Parts: sequence; C-alpha cells; structure tokens
Amino acid sequence: MFKRLLLVLAIGFFLFASPLFAMNKININKATVQELEQLKGVGPKIAQKIIDYRDKNGPFKKPEDITLVQGVGPKILETNKDTIVVSDDAQVKPAEGTAPPAAVQKSVPAAPEKAPKN
Repeated sequence: MFKRLLLVLAIGFFLFASPLFAMNKININKATVQELEQLKGVGPKIAQKIIDYRDKNGPFKKPEDITLVQGVGPKILETNKDTIVVSDDAQVKPAEGTAPPAAVQKSVPAAPEKAPKN
C-alpha cells in the first residue's frame, strides 16, 4: 500500500512539476534586457551588451555567436545552450508528404474560361 502511494506521488510530481522546471527558449535576436537576464550568468550589464552588439552588428546567425559579445564566454554559452535560439521556433514544418495548413497553402488560379465565338 505504501509503495503504491509513493508511486502515485512520484508520477504526479513528474506530470505536474516538470513544466515548472522547463525553461522557455530565448531568441537572442529579439530578447529584451529582462528576457536576457533569465539566462544563467547574465545580469543587466551583459544583457545590455548583447543588445548593443546586436544593434551594431546585426542579428546573430547561430547561438554560438553570443560569445562574440564582450563578457559572454563559453561557460555562459554551455550553461544556456538549450535555451538560446536565434530564430522563432514557433513555426512547425509539416511532416514530409503532407499538405501544409490551409493558411499557408498557395492557391492556384482557375483556368480562364474561353469566351464563346460569335
């Protein structure tokens, strides 16, 4: 009985608590100072340096480019490698062999009707 209770509690913990520990992805090309501060090892000064670098040099091409910012080293990159992105990951590509959603399907114009001859 006690083992069953522990099992139920453990399953409940993993089902409901794991989303609390999941970190949102941070797009370093669009993030604000406050969003960049969510990265481990990044405070307000480094967050502002990231934004200044981005404004001066254009968008980052890959997450590793964040180490080009003075004060951001390999340790910060390694600690946050699963969190840092450089593009919006919200776009989901359709599975191979399936049609894209209707909103992005391109419409093909119908063939023009021939006018009757007089």
